[in-house]
Amino acid sequence: MLKFKACCAAFAAAVFITGVAFGIAAETKTATYAEDAIYYRIITGSSYLYRTPSESVLHTNLFFSLPETYFVEFVSESWPLFLEVNYNGIRGYVLKTDVQRVYGAPVTPYAAGIMFQIEGIANAIVRSRPDTGTGAYLGVVPYNASGVEYLGSINGQEAVSGLGTTWYFARYNSAEQGILTGYIYAALAAPLPNLAANPEILPIVPPDTGGGGVVLPPELNDPNSWLLLGLLSIPAIFLLFMLFKPIKKGKTRRTAPTTQQVIPVSTYNRGYITQYQAERPRDFDF
Repeated sequence: MLKFKACCAAFAAAVFITGVAFGIAAETKTATYAEDAIYYRIITGSSYLYRTPSESVLHTNLFFSLPETYFVEFVSESWPLFLEVNYNGIRGYVLKTDVQRVYGAPVTPYAAGIMFQIEGIANAIVRSRPDTGTGAYLGVVPYNASGVEYLGSINGQEAVSGLGTTWYFARYNSAEQGILTGYIYAALAAPLPNLAANPEILPIVPPDTGGGGVVLPPELNDPNSWLLLGLLSIPAIFLLFMLFKPIKKGKTRRTAPTTQQVIPVSTYNRGYITQYQAERPRDFDF
């Protein structure tokens, strides 16, 4: 019986340790997700990186449009409609309805590394706004210069009649002027290569977890994990119950003493008396 109880206790302890290990691993995984950068996938084709947390779509309030299927990195959340985010080194705001939070970090979060060349016979002016207004001048990119990095595009002023309203938000490293980051009129640039969709698939965080903070990793959102833990717990609980279940003592059968049990007495008395009589003090004549 003791061996059986010892086996039950060992099995229950093993199941308990398994459950504790599962919990520790899950907690560690949760902490890992919480410490990593948080990313949101761009889920609409009409999403913008805003300069301010305002819904105004005037080009003075927009950096550029964001490519669908790529990602923005979460910075903060202090506004009911917007998230503060980073896209390829540019910090701005994005509407919460245009993005969807994901677990983990994408390998290629941004449409980065897209380069273009300045065409024609004139230099391209880099401006702080997608228009030719005064006060927007930042620097110059020489004609035929290559190595201009494309970050995004936006509709702005039609700088030259008939050449469209598209401006590229670009970054150019100039030896004389330093790093120039601003708008270049698209008509002065060579055609861009086609931008392919980002094929990465990351698990989606349920919307009710909100933005920022600690979220449960996919391992803990999987119902099969909780089902397995529950099934492991059932035999442990049952065995622990059986191990420490109080044992009911059975009733001991008692034999009623008989008053007529015959016992031998002194051989000098050559006879028998009852126990009842033997227990009574009396005098015998020998």
